[in-house]
Amino acid sequence: MDFVRTFNKTFNRKPEFIEAVAYDTAMILFHMVSRPDIQFRSALKNKLKKLNDFRGVTGLTSFDNNGEVRKKLYLLQIQGKRFVELKHH
Repeated sequence: MDFVRTFNKTFNRKPEFIEAVAYDTAMILFHMVSRPDIQFRSALKNKLKKLNDFRGVTGLTSFDNNGEVRKKLYLLQIQGKRFVELKHH
């Protein structure tokens, strides 16, 4: 994955979950504000509400009409200073 490779090259470590979420958030916003039809915050808000299955490094992201994120959740465990996804059976 390019994000992981670039992050690792830049910071000499693999990204944690929070960095991946921040990256996806930035990519969604960059994608939205680069559109010529989005010139006001209200237009950005309306487009975000209609966002469906944005493919990011953390998986697919969508928002409901209230602005709440719809995303598959993962069960994480803290091991030392890291978050580790627990595998489910």
